[in-house]
Amino acid sequence: MLFRLPRLTPGYIRYLQTQAMQTITHRAGDVVMPRLAVLLGALGIGMSGYSSRQLALHHHPSTRVLQWLDRTAPPHGQATSAMAAQLQNLSQHSPATKVP
Repeated sequence: MLFRLPRLTPGYIRYLQTQAMQTITHRAGDVVMPRLAVLLGALGIGMSGYSSRQLALHHHPSTRVLQWLDRTAPPHGQATSAMAAQLQNLSQHSPATKVP
């Protein structure tokens, strides 16, 4: 396979130099974007975990949900009623009432 090399004119050398500079500057920019993407991804995962934890700690079930649980109890609804009673007990003693 023979291919023809272009003549090394001053214009072609200048073109090669600008191409080389563009690849060098692109490589410097290529390092920043993946790092920024990883940083933003980690920040998003961290904020999601934090908000889930806050919701789990400070959320108490609404009375509407508790009433709905009582109404939709299956025929042997002893377990569901007991669970609703436990949720009511938890809502009365939840830490959310202590948070200003």
